[in-house]
Amino acid sequence: MISSHEEMITFGEELAEQLRSKVVCFEGDLGAGKTTLIKGIISKLTSVDPDSITSPTFNIMSMYDDLLHFDCYRIKSSQEFMAMGLDDELTSKKTILIEWPEKIASLLPKQRVTIRIEHVSQNAREVVIVQN
Repeated sequence: MISSHEEMITFGEELAEQLRSKVVCFEGDLGAGKTTLIKGIISKLTSVDPDSITSPTFNIMSMYDDLLHFDCYRIKSSQEFMAMGLDDELTSKKTILIEWPEKIASLLPKQRVTIRIEHVSQNAREVVIVQN
């Protein structure tokens, strides 16, 4: 159970090495903590300050060294993602972190990690990790 912003970042930092060079899909409602968890992962794998990491909601992708962070919230379909030329990145050897993966479900590799963040209460989250 995670009950604060700081705990979510720390959990991301602790999890980071296990996710290196993998496609990781983050599922959860708005405000569940997906971006906060991702901040911890990115900061650990790249040494970027977590306070300077934001979700690429409008530009869809941010790149940090050998790590890509996608936010597909504004994507309407897999075809739109492909038209942007971003689908090629999904097969790279980079660490790939994807928020709102259901928007591009048909493009996702079978081998991936899915992290679900669920609201337990206003201040508590449960994180479930599934390796496919």
